[in-house]
Amino acid sequence: MNLLLDSTIKVSLVMLFALAAAAMWRRRPAAVRHWVLSVAIVAAALTPLLVVVAPAWSIRPRMVVSDRLIASTSPSLTAPGEARRSASTTPLSPSTLAPAITAARLIEWAWLAGFAMSVAVLGLGLGRMAWLAADSTEVVDGPWMEAAERLASAYKLRRVPRLLISRHSALLVTWGVVAPSVMLPRSAPAWPAQRIHVVLAHEFAHIQRRDWVTHMIAELLRAAYWFNPLVWIACRQLRQESEYACDDAVLNRGVAGSDYATHLVELARSFRQSRPLWLPAPAIAGPSQLERRIRTMLNTRVDRAPVGRSSRAAIAVILIGLTVAIAGAQTLLATVSGSIMDPVGHAIPGATVTMTNTQTQARHDLRADGAGRFTLGGLPAGDYLLEARIPGFATSQGTITLTAGQTLQRDIALQVGTISETITVSGRAGDPDAADRPRTATAEFTAPACNASPAGGDIRPPLKLRDVRPLYPQDLRNAGIQGTVVLTGRISTDGLVNDLQVVAPVDAGLASAAMDAVSQWRFSPTLLDCVPIEVGITTRITFVRE
Repeated sequence: MNLLLDSTIKVSLVMLFALAAAAMWRRRPAAVRHWVLSVAIVAAALTPLLVVVAPAWSIRPRMVVSDRLIASTSPSLTAPGEARRSASTTPLSPSTLAPAITAARLIEWAWLAGFAMSVAVLGLGLGRMAWLAADSTEVVDGPWMEAAERLASAYKLRRVPRLLISRHSALLVTWGVVAPSVMLPRSAPAWPAQRIHVVLAHEFAHIQRRDWVTHMIAELLRAAYWFNPLVWIACRQLRQESEYACDDAVLNRGVAGSDYATHLVELARSFRQSRPLWLPAPAIAGPSQLERRIRTMLNTRVDRAPVGRSSRAAIAVILIGLTVAIAGAQTLLATVSGSIMDPVGHAIPGATVTMTNTQTQARHDLRADGAGRFTLGGLPAGDYLLEARIPGFATSQGTITLTAGQTLQRDIALQVGTISETITVSGRAGDPDAADRPRTATAEFTAPACNASPAGGDIRPPLKLRDVRPLYPQDLRNAGIQGTVVLTGRISTDGLVNDLQVVAPVDAGLASAAMDAVSQWRFSPTLLDCVPIEVGITTRITFVRE
């Protein structure tokens, strides 16, 4: 998507420059304007390739970032607690979101549909032209061949173009490069010698100038950028300037403007009586701009000089150099895309991805689709905090720097969150001794049905099967010693609590009491995509003497 936007902007700039130059040189020969548009269209067609090979230039340099972001913020999982416990948790559940269809994906589909339709229309036109040629009669002698041989020599063509008489009454087009052909209407054998000369002079001018090649490149460019009005305008003007330039070539061969206009009007009138056929090739008597063409050919003050080699080279160097500079320039927007995966490598659908610009605090949010993929486009250059989150997993955070026009591919591996439990143990006066209350509680567990799925992120949280309440040591309670013990550890695949550690400095007696209780807890297995895994646990036990 970003590549399409980037190339569209750059092609539009090239088209704008060419159209502005053609408008500025409206009093120059039509051949000059046509050459400007021809070079611009060829350069625009090469822009996607030039974007890759042209030297890039921007205000800020590119910065390489890591291929994988790591989890740095751990949300909590639910864990059962006793009456005086407050659970500050984030529920853990599998994602059930449907695949998201992003606006970027819809635009891509629309572009592909338009491109396919445009190419299909062009292919049908070429196929129709081949069918008409196969159904035509080739001219091998007579006035047409005599005039063709004279004009081929005058235009310095390598070979005499093939002349075909079609069965259609309104068909006069030229196409081909190696073996060019001119298709004539069925009434052509009866035309007078002067009209034969005028028509062939015009059509051979197209062949000498290789207009059909430029025309086909323009058609392909228009198919790729069918949504861009500037490309349509440039292609239409290219075709018009091609006709004007060929008219000038005919008049430069000594044909009087009034005679040429008379033949052109008569051809247009006779062709109007039949249903026109669209073919991807230049046509001498098209209805578009006919009146302006006649006025131009009758105007004796119009400059009709052809384009010299030095002028062609200068225009080509300027336009190609400008296109290379535009292609190498970085656009204002960047894109970040990638996939969200769980620790076992399965895609996680429905995760929320957020890009926050650290300078402007502008946020860009998106949900990953059903395959865990995400694409955030239209991002201005700058420093960003990239976050990915979904309930039950640790939030992934990482900083990246985007430059103008940059496209980054980043896969994010989310780690499973941790069990978090907060417990308050009271030691106020008058409380019965802890021995008078049951200290241990147990629960029964039935393993739930688990069916493996290609999608990831299916977590079955652990259930506490054996709970042991911490005891407030009597001597510490009498001495007024209180505090909070923060323990971290791991719940193994068999449900045991291992690797307990005290996070912050606290009284050794309180820490020992807390560890004694937590080490006796037992849990059911934690399942990720139906596979038992270890999960972290953080316990905050506060001993309060009231």
